[in-house]
Amino acid sequence: MRKILAISPDKTFLRAIQWCLQSAGYVVLLSESLEDSFLEAGQSEPFLVILDEQAFDPSTECEKFLEWFRHRSPVLLMTEEATPEPELHCDCCLPKDVSTVQLLSCVKNLQR
Repeated sequence: MRKILAISPDKTFLRAIQWCLQSAGYVVLLSESLEDSFLEAGQSEPFLVILDEQAFDPSTECEKFLEWFRHRSPVLLMTEEATPEPELHCDCCLPKDVSTVQLLSCVKNLQR
C-alpha cells in the first residue's frame, strides 16, 4: 500500500487530508511537526510528503529536514494562498482549499 506522510500543526487539516487520501486507497501517516516527522519518514518510507505551510518555520532547521525528505520523496506544500507560488523546497504547491479531484490528481502526478 502506498504511504503518504502529512505534516501540519492543524489537526483539522490533517483529518481532512487523511479522509480524502484514505478514501482513495492511500495509507496516510500524520505528524504535527516537521521535526517529529523526520523519524516517521525514515521508518515508514512514504512516497510523498504533504506539508502544511503552517508547519514550516524558517527560523528552525526546517529547510534541512525538507531537503532530506526531497531526497527520498516529493514534497507537496499546501498554503492559504489561492494561487501559491512554487517554492524551492517543494515539488508542487496547492492551496489548502483545493478540490479533492485536484489533490488526487497532483498526488498521482508526484508518484515517482
